[in-house]
Amino acid sequence: MRRPRRFSALAILAGLAATSVPGTAQESNEAPLALVLAASGAHTLRAGSDLPLSAKPGDILFLGDALRSDGGTVTFLSCAGNTQQTLSPDGDVLFESRAMKLRAGRFSGQKAVAGCHLPAMPRSFVASQQDAGAAVARQTRLATAPGTFEQRVQALPETERAQLMANLPPADPNDPLNRLARAAVLENNGLKIDAAEEMRQVAAAWPDAGWARSRLFVLEQGSKGVNATEPPPEAEGQTYALLVGISKFQDERINPLEFADQDAIELTRLIDATTAAMRYAYLLTGTLAMLALLLALTYPAKLGPASQMRPA
Repeated sequence: MRRPRRFSALAILAGLAATSVPGTAQESNEAPLALVLAASGAHTLRAGSDLPLSAKPGDILFLGDALRSDGGTVTFLSCAGNTQQTLSPDGDVLFESRAMKLRAGRFSGQKAVAGCHLPAMPRSFVASQQDAGAAVARQTRLATAPGTFEQRVQALPETERAQLMANLPPADPNDPLNRLARAAVLENNGLKIDAAEEMRQVAAAWPDAGWARSRLFVLEQGSKGVNATEPPPEAEGQTYALLVGISKFQDERINPLEFADQDAIELTRLIDATTAAMRYAYLLTGTLAMLALLLALTYPAKLGPASQMRPA
């Protein structure tokens, strides 16, 4: 039985202490190739990584990513093929530039869909700053919204209004994909306030999808007349993280932490697999971890590449 996750406070705090310094280039946007709709026990593998990550509804996959059922179930959309399908429990699919490649298992329940309704975005979509901006935008949204949805629709030119009503799917409050499709149509017709309302429900249904919160920020800023199609320019930099896991202590009054060192190792692997901008992730474990930590903090200029800082 898989043990529950009990990350040590020291490892988590060290991971949260990651900072950026000048040096790295920003990621370019990429077209999403797949969108996970439902998953249980399945995993994603990011391009260039061997670390399986739990697949969650709202996960986006890009070129070179893979999706494995691993005995569980997963239903996803193929953005390139505009199809929805469920992968068999023994299934393994790789997403290539023009089509998905089924490497094991089979598809079931395959059906045509209108599409993923997803814009191009970076692989590592960090939404923290945009989440803060979205909170501010929500405070002023009602004050700046001109009338009701019906009034905004009626204010459109007749041709645009007819096109909107022809393309807008009927509302289904229990279907995030329906919300996503409605948000895309509303945005294309200039109704960004209403598109933001739909995207807010998508973000609520898929809480692990950071890209949804980022899209919400863009739409809310756009509804106020702010050009937020791209994140605000930031100073380029490298990201550092220091993760420390200590399971046993010399002081017998301190209860041992059974999984602290292993948790630090797993967090480091997770950072490596999901954060493309991470260049230096220092991992310190075992009985000498505290001494190594003190040396690292005292002589930061002596730190070498991350691979040199990870004891076996």
